Amino acid sequence: MKIKTHPGFSFIELNIVVVLLAVLGVLVYQSFSSGVKIWQRIKDGSGDVQVAVFFDKITNDLHNLCVFSRILGYGSQKELSFTTVDYVHQDKTSYLGLGRVRYYFDQDNKDILRTFNSWKAVKVSKYAVSPSPIVEKVESLSFSYYYPKKKQFTEIWDSQSDNPLPSAVRVNIRIIKNNRAVDLSRIINLCVN
Repeated sequence: MKIKTHPGFSFIELNIVVVLLAVLGVLVYQSFSSGVKIWQRIKDGSGDVQVAVFFDKITNDLHNLCVFSRILGYGSQKELSFTTVDYVHQDKTSYLGLGRVRYYFDQDNKDILRTFNSWKAVKVSKYAVSPSPIVEKVESLSFSYYYPKKKQFTEIWDSQSDNPLPSAVRVNIRIIKNNRAVDLSRIINLCVN
């Protein structure tokens, strides 16, 4: 007796293929969702990196602070401007030069901005270089200035700085992270006094 064979797949073979495709689909979905979570974490952490770079940059600038009578420093609660040494980029060359650096908060765009003008630019106009944002999406920025009182053994944190130079500068930043306000602060000691 002859057994007829029909071309095609058996029910068991079909079930094995469906199960294998389901397992592959689950693996692809898990790796895709993991990638999205990692991307979201990196995106959320980029503000932290910007704040860390800002704190390092302002600390470096304040440690390179120069007392120079022709470029007067100024500090208020929302702005800080002083003489420092930084790289000057001019005509495809870079060199260390003396100039004015200014840090301030742009209320409209919620950015912390920095300008550096070389001594030549300072002589020409007050702020010749266009500002560049260092930290974006910031709620607030404030500066306060430390003056020790030697005879009274007390300390004063003031919101305004003129001459003489303060002993330290406190920088406070408020950012929004995960729908919560986060306050970050750094106290920077000045070597000049």
